Amino acid sequence: MKNTALWLLIYKKLVDFPRVWLILMPIMLVTLLSCSTETPTPTEAAPATEEATLESVQFVPTPIPEESSPLPTPTPTLGPMPTITIPSPEGDTGVVHGRLLHLDDQPFADTTVRLGTIVWSPGKEGEDGYVASDRTASPQAQTDDWGNFVFENIPPGSYGLAVDNPEFTELTAFVLNDIGDKILVVEVEAGTVVDLEEVRLEFD
Repeated sequence: MKNTALWLLIYKKLVDFPRVWLILMPIMLVTLLSCSTETPTPTEAAPATEEATLESVQFVPTPIPEESSPLPTPTPTLGPMPTITIPSPEGDTGVVHGRLLHLDDQPFADTTVRLGTIVWSPGKEGEDGYVASDRTASPQAQTDDWGNFVFENIPPGSYGLAVDNPEFTELTAFVLNDIGDKILVVEVEAGTVVDLEEVRLEFD
């Protein structure tokens, strides 16, 4: 009896199934149509990136730095000139001292000075000639920062003053007199001190 009732229930469900389907089909169809016809919401497009062109680009020239001129070498500032002790002549010799300056009164510092032999031009003795000095045999002295020099133990005789170029030691010049037209003659006698005071020279 129970089995008969169960089968009747199943049969009824199967018979009612097409009816249920017929009811649901129109509803589903309407739903699908409404979904397919729905207008999509437009999305905002990203702003287009402006492409740079040669016309829109400004070229700024880079200035070429000017070559800086070297700074002038400052002239060293000297303090007060020290007192120079002049030695006394010994025996039959003499002493020669003085101060060597440029034409602008700047001192020749650390410069080699020699007493050389004056060689006069033939027929022009006392007027024209040159000073011959030897780097090893001739009496020599070294100037200090103020241009002071001292020669000691100099045999009597006539000498000319030769000066080595501080920048080009192979170049030597001789000192002229104050007028600048003749060789400065240094006369040395035994037992005497010769003070040349200030002598001036300039290398061309």
